[in-house]
Amino acid sequence: MKFYRVKKEADQTRFNNPLSGWHLVADELMTEKDVQKTKFSNKQIKKYFDVVEINKFNTYWLFGCRFERKLKHC
Repeated sequence: MKFYRVKKEADQTRFNNPLSGWHLVADELMTEKDVQKTKFSNKQIKKYFDVVEINKFNTYWLFGCRFERKLKHC
């Protein structure tokens, strides 16, 4: 599944849009629909996000943010 991962240098970047004021968290995953809803410009998407392909079952939620599950191999 296509996700947008927040870059580490964009950690704690604050946005004030009409719906809510919020900030980005490093390594947070957002879906394409989430990014469209928040109305990021193409310039902001390139600046703050990396596009990644991750299986949706390899993700988890923590404090309202979605992250990639890092599997440890023995």
